[in-house]
Amino acid sequence: MKKFLFLFSISLVVLTAGCSLSPDSKSFLSTSTIVKFNDSEINTYIADEESERNLGLGDIAELEWNQGMLFVYDESDEYSYWMKDVEYPIDIIWLSDDYIVDITENVPPEAEGTSLLQYQSYSPHAPVNRVLEVNAGYVQENNVKIGDIIKIISDSPVFLLEEG
Repeated sequence: MKKFLFLFSISLVVLTAGCSLSPDSKSFLSTSTIVKFNDSEINTYIADEESERNLGLGDIAELEWNQGMLFVYDESDEYSYWMKDVEYPIDIIWLSDDYIVDITENVPPEAEGTSLLQYQSYSPHAPVNRVLEVNAGYVQENNVKIGDIIKIISDSPVFLLEEG
């Protein structure tokens, strides 16, 4: 029953966030930065407000190989993520400040027709205050590992992702 109430609450928040942003809205894509892993760089949108985090990549039709979304929280916790409306597989990189504390690779999109109550959720094994979502395979191709440090290089001009 607790799981049902939790998922129902999440559904309401996601639906509310979706209603507050029109399909043409780019306000949730207005802040970006460059994040560096080892020798590679990735352009990331920053989702640091509740509505941005709830929508996540759900309205982005596809990511370029060097693009992602960085979710930022005020407090550390073991946040749960799901693949609502995301149409492509991703890698999830769980961060405590600038350190990678966990990685979830090759997270698949939900099968068409899956009910919200059946969605798989993904959580880190330790509290985090940042979460980075990138294309599936990015972690392996760029040799990203638990314990690695990320570096935010600079604010960058807003770049456009193709919206769904």
